[in-house]
Amino acid sequence: MQLDPEEAMKLHPKSTRYIVRALEIFYKSGAKKTDTFISQPPQWPLLMIGLRREKEDTNKKINARVREMLK
Repeated sequence: MQLDPEEAMKLHPKSTRYIVRALEIFYKSGAKKTDTFISQPPQWPLLMIGLRREKEDTNKKINARVREMLK
């Protein structure tokens, strides 16, 4: 919080992985994470595709895999 209040406000107190990373950046470069990482728009358009499966089908596949693993 003392080194980079702006970044500290973004992080959950229990997010130790991200807190440690922010501290590493500060102690290795002497600069705050918020100063070193500037938000920039993506260079290329982004297309996200998601696949959905019926819950029953997913459950059948999970159950078959568990049975096979237990054998």
